[in-house]
Amino acid sequence: KAVYHVMSRSALDGFPLKDVEKDFMLDLIKRFSALYFTEIL
Repeated sequence: KAVYHVMSRSALDGFPLKDVEKDFMLDLIKRFSALYFTEIL
């Protein structure tokens, strides 16, 4: 098992992504997770 997190690059204050971009990225990650049989925690 491997775990990769994107929290520090996307969700913390002070980073370039705003709420709209964060929501889009989460949706995109969920779509890819179905394709690659991964689990989003």
